[in-house]
Amino acid sequence: MTEFDCDGCGETRQKIWGCEVEADEPLYPGSVLSEYCGELRRCPRKLITTETRRIMEARAHYERGFLPRSGGSEDQDYKLMRGIMIINQTVAEIEHQDREDERRKRGR
Repeated sequence: MTEFDCDGCGETRQKIWGCEVEADEPLYPGSVLSEYCGELRRCPRKLITTETRRIMEARAHYERGFLPRSGGSEDQDYKLMRGIMIINQTVAEIEHQDREDERRKRGR
């Protein structure tokens, strides 16, 4: 059961992102997200479950220096820490691509 829907996206975006049916082109080809999830042809929001949301929320706390359990990162649940690492890698890739796109727009 997912917790997000596509109401906020227009019809064109829903088609591109594969909201209701698979998109014509893969999303995020070659990214760490596709490495762990396989070729995505549906909006990543369709993949977000209650557990995924828990990991995303834990990552937000982790970024501010808080962990769910006392102790260090090695005292945490492996699945949780692995999820945080995957999210961090994906965010870094997207931010890098955004910087590259911006640099190309400027003609550098």
